[in-house]
Amino acid sequence: PAELLPDPGALASGQTAPVRSRAYPDVIEQVGTVRSRYRVAVASKLLAEVVELHVEPGERVEGGAGVASATLVAVLDARDP
Repeated sequence: PAELLPDPGALASGQTAPVRSRAYPDVIEQVGTVRSRYRVAVASKLLAEVVELHVEPGERVEGGAGVASATLVAVLDARDP
């Protein structure tokens, strides 16, 4: 197999600095705006008050073909308005 060797002139022409070990935080807090790629309006065909909301704004949910596989997003008041 061939060896990859550095150009000897490249090392002599640059500047060097000592290498130091440094700890970085696992979390970095930044201020900014996050925008969704898609916007979806969620609406009910019934006029009712929302009594329970099971998702947070911006939370990802997936729909399903059947009722058993769909995500429960909200519970509506069953009383007649």
